[in-house]
This record gives sequence, C-alpha cells and structure tokens, in this order.
Amino acid sequence: MTAVTVLVASLTELPISLPAADFDLSLGMLVGFGAIGLLGFAAVALGAIVRNRVPSRSEQPAATAPDGACSSTLQIGGALATLVPVFGFFGLGFCAYLDSRTPPRDAIEVTASADGAKWQFTYPGSLQANNLHVPVDTPVRLLLASKADTQALALPALRLKGVGVGGRPTELWFQANRLGEGSVQGDGAHGLGGTTQPAKLFVHSTQDFDAWLGELRKAAAPLSPIDLGKQLYEKQVCKTCHTLDGSKLVGPSWKGLFGRKEKLTDGTSVLVDEAYLQESMLEPSKKVVEGYAPAMPSYQGKLSDADITALVEYIKTLK
Repeated sequence: MTAVTVLVASLTELPISLPAADFDLSLGMLVGFGAIGLLGFAAVALGAIVRNRVPSRSEQPAATAPDGACSSTLQIGGALATLVPVFGFFGLGFCAYLDSRTPPRDAIEVTASADGAKWQFTYPGSLQANNLHVPVDTPVRLLLASKADTQALALPALRLKGVGVGGRPTELWFQANRLGEGSVQGDGAHGLGGTTQPAKLFVHSTQDFDAWLGELRKAAAPLSPIDLGKQLYEKQVCKTCHTLDGSKLVGPSWKGLFGRKEKLTDGTSVLVDEAYLQESMLEPSKKVVEGYAPAMPSYQGKLSDADITALVEYIKTLK
C-alpha cells in the first residue's frame, strides 16, 4: 500500500469523519497555494526572460551602477509571502495531527489486527468481525495490533493511516459524522508479508449499530447442547444414514429411538439409553441392530465428549 494508492482512494471516497474535513482543508489549501505560487513564479520568470533578453550591440545602453534596493525589497517580500502560508499549513496540519492522536475518554475501543490475509476487528466483550462497523457521531478509538513485523492500515474515507509494529499497537481515533461506507486497506511490509485483503467500513445509525452488535453477540454465544447436537447432525453428515421422520436409510431412524428396545443381530436386545448411544458412536460394530449392516464408521477421536453428549441430548428430543 503506497501513499499514491491511499491518495487515490481518498480522492474517490467522500470524507465521513471530523478529522477528515481538516485534512481535506489542509490539502486543498496546499494545492491551491501551490498552484498560485507556480503560476506566479512562471509569470515572473517569463517576464524576466522578456525584459532581460540579450540586446544587440547597437541597443546596449551605457553601463550603470546596479540598484540593490529594489532587489532587496523583492527578496524580503518574497520570503515573507512564502513563510506565511508555510506556517499556516504547519498550524493546520499540526492541530489536525494532535486531534487524530488524542481520543476522547468515552470513545468505543476497537482492535484491528491482520494475519497477512484478512482483517479482524475485535469489539468489547471479545466480539469479532471481518469488517469495521461503527456508529455515527460516536468517537471510536482504533488500536492497530500487528502480528507481522510491520502492518499498515488505511481508512481513506476517514483520511487516516496507521502503521503497527509487532508488539507495539498504534492508536488512532475518529468520529464519523454521517452514514456511509468506505474501504479498509493495508499490507504487511515485513514478516508475514503479502497484501491483506481489503475490508469494508460501515457507518451505522446508533440503533442499527446496537442491533448489529446484538446479532454479533448472539452469534458468539455458546450453543445449548440440543442446538449443538442439531448442528452436529448436519456437520458430521449423520443425516446421510439416519433420518428424523422414521424412514429407513443405512442406519435406524432417530425418530423415537431413545428409550426404545432394539433387537440386535446376535439375537439379544438392548435398551437405547445414553450409554448405548455413546457406545454406538465410538464402537458402532459392537452392537448392530437387526436388519442393518455394520456400515457405520467409528467417531473415536472425531467427536469430543461434549459433542457426544450434545448428540445424545438432541436424539432425546426426537419423540
């Protein structure tokens, strides 16, 4: 990510934060005064060329003593005319820099980190997202935590850029003053290297941000054993062998299975309880239900104790 890339992105993304307006004003004044100065110097240089062209010998006047008063006045005036806008630019830029490095006490804290491939943003409560979401008119304190030797982050719509060094987080802050979207750009200059995939910046209303945060908190909440069992039924592909509606596939249906007596291939019967279900997941060929082939693979080492308990609890609900 070069300065040119960030500048181009800044020109294409409208400013949506308070510091961005100050930076845009400074940049606009710098470009404007630079253009005026360039045209002025060009006009003076052109005039000097015309006035001081080498005359022919017949046109050359008699030599006279140089007048240094006019030259000194022009030099002093030119120096003052140059210094005034320079100090003005310095003042504007320095104030904007201090504002961007001094977050308010009530700012929301968000940590941005990248592993060389994608961004991850961590909110209070260890809630994580792959894009940066912030509420409008609310100060946000952004910590750039780098896992690489050097990790750069740029928010063109906010006119902010930070570089984090491994083990030493960089702190930025901003306050988005209108709803909108922007890009999050960055790269790893050393260490992990490679350009980090761009992320998105979303500025929500306060109500929408609270709703988004609530959904994030809900998604991060631990599942109940029954919900986890239902999820494992899909994830572990149990549905390819066991139905939930009573129909037969490769193995017995789970509908009404718990608490029922099943006849086994060796002529004995077994009560389907917690112990039998756990045993069937770990040693499926030990007690095979009559009418079915011993085709089920062992899930020893594939399911944790919590996973097995969750599946058993889910099967209990399938009356």
